[in-house]
Amino acid sequence: MSGSAVLNLIAAIASAVSGLGAAIAAAIMIRLQRRWSSADTLLRVSEVFESVAFRKYKTIIYRLDRNSFSSWNEDEVASVNAWCAHLDIVSS
Repeated sequence: MSGSAVLNLIAAIASAVSGLGAAIAAAIMIRLQRRWSSADTLLRVSEVFESVAFRKYKTIIYRLDRNSFSSWNEDEVASVNAWCAHLDIVSS
């Protein structure tokens, strides 16, 4: 084997190792990105539930007599609808 053939072989191996390292790094970054996205989503969901409007909804909902839903006023119905809609979005 000539000297240039050996150098070409070494360069090819180094290139393959470098490519494999880049692929592994990309896979790790994709995995971390998914975790960060999930964490960000969880924080945004909790911010909505802790907002002033949703605290008001929660207070109204917890005071409701669930057996007399036909007599709920407009504010009570709106609170239940907003709360349930948000829960539906979060559970999807």
